[in-house]
Parts: sequence; C-alpha cells; structure tokens
Amino acid sequence: MKTLTYSIPFSITVFLSLIFPVQGELLVYEGFNYGLSDNTSINGTTTNATGLTGEYSVSVGGTGSSAAVANYRTSGLSFGSSYLSSSGGALNQRSYIGGSSVTGAQLDTSAVSGELWGSFLFRYDNVGGISTASYIRLNTGLNSGSATDWFTSSSDISGSSQQPAISYDGGTNTSSSSGYTQGTTYLMLSKFTNVSAALSGGSPGVASQWFLTQSGYENWLAAGGEEADLSTYATGTATSTATSGTYDFSDYLQYVAYSTSNPSASIFIDEVRYGTSMGDVIAIPEPSTFILLFGEMALLGLALHRRN
Repeated sequence: MKTLTYSIPFSITVFLSLIFPVQGELLVYEGFNYGLSDNTSINGTTTNATGLTGEYSVSVGGTGSSAAVANYRTSGLSFGSSYLSSSGGALNQRSYIGGSSVTGAQLDTSAVSGELWGSFLFRYDNVGGISTASYIRLNTGLNSGSATDWFTSSSDISGSSQQPAISYDGGTNTSSSSGYTQGTTYLMLSKFTNVSAALSGGSPGVASQWFLTQSGYENWLAAGGEEADLSTYATGTATSTATSGTYDFSDYLQYVAYSTSNPSASIFIDEVRYGTSMGDVIAIPEPSTFILLFGEMALLGLALHRRN
C-alpha cells in the first residue's frame, strides 16, 4: 500500500498565512458604530468599542464659528475588498486657526508586554496649504495635552511638508518624504517595542510607522504581507527611539486634531485597532473563495489517495 504525501504549494501557504495570520491579542477595536445622527457631537456617547469603557469626552479650542468640533459621521471609511471594515460611521474632527479637538475614552484592556501594534484609517479634506495634524495617542487624562502623552501616531501636514510622525514618548521622529491627497483614505500602521519594560540605551523602545494607500496595501498583501516589506510598499514611514522610562498600554486613548491657520481642516478617523501582533491590526476579510479552494484541495487529495 502506497502512502500519499501531499505538499501544499508555496502560493497556497502564503494565501493561508494571510487568511489566518499569527495573532496575539486584539486589545482595542473601534469601528464607530453608534447610530447617531449625522454630524452631531460624539461628546458624552457611551463607547461600545472593544477595549474602551465609559463615555467619550471632547475638549475643543476656539470660539464661535472658529470652534473645533469632534462629530460623528454616518459614512465610515473603507479600504477596498481586501480590508475588513465595519458598517458603522467615522469620527470627523474639524479644527480652525488656533483651534484643537481632543477626544478621549478610557482604556479597559489587559496588560501588554513586548510589542504593541496599532492601525487606523484616515482621510484629510479641505486642508489646502495649511499646517495641521491628526494624532492617536495615549495620555494620563481624557483631554490632557501633549506634555503627558506617549505612543503617539500622527499624520502631519505642515505647509508643503506632508509626512507621518511617530513618537514613543514625545521624542523626535525620523520621517520619509511623502505626501497626502485630499479625499484619499490611507491606512496608518504603527509598532512599539519593549512595552512595559524599563528602557535603556542597550534596550530601547523603538516606534515604527508606515502609511499606505489602498493600492500599496493590496500590492503588499500580494507580495506576501511580510513586515519586512512594509517600507517597500508604504507611501511614507517614520521611526522614533526612547532610551529611558517605562511605558504601559494604559490610562486613556485620545484622538487629536489641530490647525494653526485658516481655512478649517477636516480629518476623518475610522477602524482603530490595537493588538500585540501585526495580525491583530491587519484586518483581512475571509473570502468565500477560500471555502471553495479548501474543498477543491481536499477532493484532490482524496482522489490521489484512492488512485495510489
């Protein structure tokens, strides 16, 4: 009696690794699915997100017609058929000259040790040539300022300079030259190492960031979806290193927008994820074609087995 040995082709192995990536733990998922009226403030809304608790608190700068806002929009952001997104809405922060919008919610997650990954979708509208930025970060208070923030992932526009920015704890960052297109949705990925460890020169905390267009993301997936290839397909990257202190995944999650000149900047954020592995924050849908492929492979194996 012959024994059949069936080896799965490399292309199938890559496909399977993308459908079922190695996962750690999904800590936070916010798809902004609240059913609020369009363009109403999210302030006071009780969060239903994974890993968050309590109500959203919004603090805005500016007065009158120049006051910043943090509003719920019923139309969420999408990133094509290769990215899993909710049917909910999105957070729309609009900031004016000298104005800022800080929206916070309390974290309610397990402790993190080692790597922390994050991702979110974002889109800029009405930015012109102004100086503006959008942050997602941790802080000691719901609406605390930049003096006490850490694990900050930013999409920054400063005049003609448009680039991502990353900070482990308010430090400097190194960014690649890049540019955003108004009305285009991007995926921002971030990674922080040595979370909850005592940092030093010999054991630093390294923050890395990549932002991708939909086509760049899909090309990265087609190439195998490896971390080492992110910089190849990303539109922009940033890095930052911290060599002292200890930083936990704790306290409060904030979404921040600010602008330093007219006109107003309109920034959309959606599909916020944090996890302990890249597989937790890369939201790949499970296609129905996988069921057909798996069935065909099983039938082929059975036929070859019976033949031998």
